[in-house]
Formats: sequence, C-alpha cells, structure tokens
Amino acid sequence: MKKRLAILLMMMMLFSFPALAEKVSILCAAFPQYDTVMRVIAGHEEQFDVQLLMHSGVDLHNYQPSAMDIARVASCQLMVVNGGESDTWLDHVLGAARNNNMKLIRFIDLAATHQEEALPGLTEAEEEDDAADEHVWLSLNNMKRFSDAVCGAVIALDAANAADYKANCDQYIEALTALDAEYAQMVAAAKLNTVIVADRFPFLYLMRDYGLNYYAAFSGCSAESEASFETMALLIRKTAEVHPGAVLVTETSDRRLADTVAQSAGISQVLTLNAVQSVTDNDIQNGVTYLTLMKENLSVLRQALNPD
Repeated sequence: MKKRLAILLMMMMLFSFPALAEKVSILCAAFPQYDTVMRVIAGHEEQFDVQLLMHSGVDLHNYQPSAMDIARVASCQLMVVNGGESDTWLDHVLGAARNNNMKLIRFIDLAATHQEEALPGLTEAEEEDDAADEHVWLSLNNMKRFSDAVCGAVIALDAANAADYKANCDQYIEALTALDAEYAQMVAAAKLNTVIVADRFPFLYLMRDYGLNYYAAFSGCSAESEASFETMALLIRKTAEVHPGAVLVTETSDRRLADTVAQSAGISQVLTLNAVQSVTDNDIQNGVTYLTLMKENLSVLRQALNPD
C-alpha cells in the first residue's frame, strides 16, 4: 500500500490546477456528502470547485483512490467523507498527502450511531462484529447534523456570504424535518411494521428512526453474495408470515434471491429501497438528490407496509 501511494504521489506532482486556484476546493467522498455541500452553497456554485470522488456509481465498500483522487486530497480546502470501516483508504491517503490546510468532516463522528446487528437467520460466517453501522446518512435526523457542520465549514471558507449559506442550510433542514414527519405519519398509519430485505441491509438507521422491524439476507457491509440455506429458509418463512406488499432489495441487487423469496412466499412485487450510495454523474445531471431518493424510499416503504 505504501509503495503504491508513493508512486501515486509522484504522479500527483505532475498535475497542476491553475484554473481552480481562484475557487474554493471541496472534495466529497460519496453522494450524501456531495449533495449536502451543494444544498448549502446553492446560488454560489461558481465560487466553488466541488468534486465527487465516487461519481461512477461504485459501492463505497469497494472504492480505491486513483492518482487524480490523491492529488485532489492533497490540494483541497475542505474534505467531507462518511467515515467508518469503508473509509480506511482515507487514513493512508491523508498521511501521504500531508495537506495541513484541509478541514476534514467525517459524518460518522457527528452522528447518533447504532451498532451493527447480527440479523436473525444469518449463519455464523455471515455475522458482523459490533462496530458502529456506517450507513449514518440514512437517518434524516443525522442529515440535519451533517448539514449544520458543512454549513459551518463553508462559512469559514467564505464568510462574506455567510447569511446565504445559513439560509440555505436552514431551508434544507426544514425540508429534512418535513420529510421525517411524512415518514413518521406513514409508519403510524401502516398495516405492518416489518419489512423483508432479500439483500444486504444498510437500512438500520431508517428502521430505528421509525420503530420498524426487519429481516434481511446480509448485514449492511457484508461481502457475502450467496445466502445460506438457513437464511433463505428463514426469509421465505418470515415473508409468508408477514406477507408484505413487496420484498425489498437495494439499488445494486441482481434480484435473484429476492425473486426466489417473493415467489416462494406468494408475494408479487420486488421493489428497490435505495441506499443512496451508488449515485452516478448521470443521475446527478438528471436531477437526483438525497431528498428525491428518500422520497422515493418513502413511497416504496408505504407499498411494502400496506399489502392489498
């Protein structure tokens, strides 16, 4: 790893960014961080160079920095990341880049965290340790904290427009609060309080915020791709018992396990609950935001929790 970083840093010295010198440089690891920054700086985008490292839809658990990525880390003024086990690459890069002028925000350090859970039905080999679940952005309440922190960092970089950034942040937090209320109202009126996710399960924060129960094939950061016989049998049995309006998967699922579970349990729909971690440049250009995806998730949960 150290040898690779040394080579990449030598390559980094070949890059220069004269066109970006007059702009405030902000580097975001994944989409939830990027979208938060863009909401805060709205109306002043031309003053910033905001880069998204994971812009091609790569899962954050599989990301590896390129030479250009390391160059950006070495020169940015603010870096916003999630933190957690999937960001171990960052510690190596920061140590090599030695950017003493950079402000770093880690979402997980600001969050009200929950421990990863050994899900019912998982075999011993699939169970995770007791580390904090890193999918903290899937709590609307956590996102309010993150927005405040980003706003403060942006104001420190451009105090002249502090009032605009604060107004943007307040407006965004109001939108998050309103959506949180919609989720709470939907869950309170729902027929069921249990979801079935025949996939990895990054939704612990979403479930905990609204008191929902769940069964899933794998934990959120699991590297497993094939469910054990015991896990599949439990999912089919619980799906038949709960009889939800849909079996759920994440946006990166191949749906094979979900299709098997749904068909075996007599469920007609498999729907996608978006983990908001595989957003592409094309998605962003087409208007996808954190709020639009979480509103889609609200609709999906409403269908899953209200079978016909």
